[in-house]
Amino acid sequence: MLSRKNIEDIITFAFENNVAILADEVYQENIYVDKKFYSFKKVLREMPEPIRSTVELLSFHSVSKGVSGECGLRGGYFEFVNINDYSE
Repeated sequence: MLSRKNIEDIITFAFENNVAILADEVYQENIYVDKKFYSFKKVLREMPEPIRSTVELLSFHSVSKGVSGECGLRGGYFEFVNINDYSE
């Protein structure tokens, strides 16, 4: 699990190098240690401009992992943040 500082460093790196971030946050509900979970989207939204509005983030989530990571039916979704329109 990444610390907030680690996530800020990754976001800054992505900004400086113009790369998108793919954040696998599927297991955010399955934390069994005394640490706080920080989502990439929340940290990104709290970064200064122009970082906050230009870093591209693809965040992956699940609705099938529950509390214990059980198997069975699968479901998930992803969210795009700040995705540029490259068709122009």
